[in-house]
Amino acid sequence: MASRRTRGRSAAAFFHRRTRVEWALLLVAVIAITAAVARFDWFARADLAVLDFAIASQPHPARDDIVLVTVDDASIGALGRWPWRRSVLASLVDHIAPDKPRVIGMDVILSEPDIRYPADDVELAQALARARNVILPVVAEAGPTGLMMRGPLARLPA
Repeated sequence: MASRRTRGRSAAAFFHRRTRVEWALLLVAVIAITAAVARFDWFARADLAVLDFAIASQPHPARDDIVLVTVDDASIGALGRWPWRRSVLASLVDHIAPDKPRVIGMDVILSEPDIRYPADDVELAQALARARNVILPVVAEAGPTGLMMRGPLARLPA
């Protein structure tokens, strides 16, 4: 009878130890698979598809207080190929600003001075200063210590 109890206790101890080892191995496998999925973006396409579906399934009427001025084929045909001179962008800002919009957003990266037409940089900087409500994108570049954020027109006179 005592040997049955000892055998029962050792079998139970073995079972509990084996269960702990199995759970630990399962945990390690789940962590490894999760790390691999996160590292290699295995579900990035599916994630983007779900996001597209979610956005498309929530239609909103167009707002009447937002106006987009875009560069399209007609404007390229009229003004010439892209990129346009910065004096053209300055003129565009000067034509929009009198309507007193809350903000003018220009999605044009102006990361370097214009070598061919340096006066255009001055003209654009002055138009931006006159409007006082123009926002421009920031350029993120890899630097020696990580990402460096460089504002547009940083080297241009204002």
